[in-house]
Amino acid sequence: MAPEAFSTWRLLAACPHSACCPTSPFRAPLPHSVPIPRTQILTQIVGSAIDNEFIHLWTASMITGLLMLAARCLSVEQARRSISWEVG
Repeated sequence: MAPEAFSTWRLLAACPHSACCPTSPFRAPLPHSVPIPRTQILTQIVGSAIDNEFIHLWTASMITGLLMLAARCLSVEQARRSISWEVG
């Protein structure tokens, strides 16, 4: 397939199996991958500006992560690899 066939998909970071590759096993839709974290950030900014926390940052982060998984913005393996597991 030609690259223009994937015009609704956008690549946010380079990876071995990128969204530009027709054989890529996973493609992240841009319409969902930007507004979800943007909403989390905006709730924290607005809550800080009015000195009233709408939702705790940890809770908002977990909801954002779950929404991004549900919207297939990233795979479970990508989410697992992005976590810093070192403690200390």
